[in-house]
Amino acid sequence: MEQKIQHQECSRATKAMRFIFCLFFPIGMLCACSNSDETIINPEPSDMNRRAPIVNVQKVTASEDITAFFSSALPSGGKESEEFFTTLGYHSDICCFVNSPSELQSLYVGSKPLPEINFEENTLVIGKVMLTGGCEIGDIDIEDNDNEFVVNLTVTRYIDRTAATAFFPNYYWGLFEKLPSKEIIVKTNIKDVSGI
Repeated sequence: MEQKIQHQECSRATKAMRFIFCLFFPIGMLCACSNSDETIINPEPSDMNRRAPIVNVQKVTASEDITAFFSSALPSGGKESEEFFTTLGYHSDICCFVNSPSELQSLYVGSKPLPEINFEENTLVIGKVMLTGGCEIGDIDIEDNDNEFVVNLTVTRYIDRTAATAFFPNYYWGLFEKLPSKEIIVKTNIKDVSGI
């Protein structure tokens, strides 16, 4: 009888050992595989995951005719243009990359003839941003960030002339090397100036 009990205990122990072995053997194999030299992979980042470096888009010098046209059609000093963006909301920020005469005509409702722009080589960037009184837009530059363009507007804010609660339209334009269609993000970089 004692042998029978020992045999049952031995049989139970064997079954328990088999159970533990079956349970932990696959886990041990996974651990062993993950620690072997063959499974350590140190891949180079794929070209899909690499972001292209930021590139500044080349600005083009506009002719006197083009400069004179936009200087008169896009007022400064917070006045609203009666010739551009009239069908879009007054309080909306707008930025357009114009690549053809027909695109420019669709934004313009004035009576003056449009200037001749070489749209085969150039893109006209034109827009409006709402800023507090006492602000003037200076330089415009564009960064090509792989899947989007960032239009950086340098804005001077004259503190002595600022109307802190009122917002007014401020227009900008520039001629750049030919640009494809991408998402456009506009950033204003405001520099405060006092005593002027």
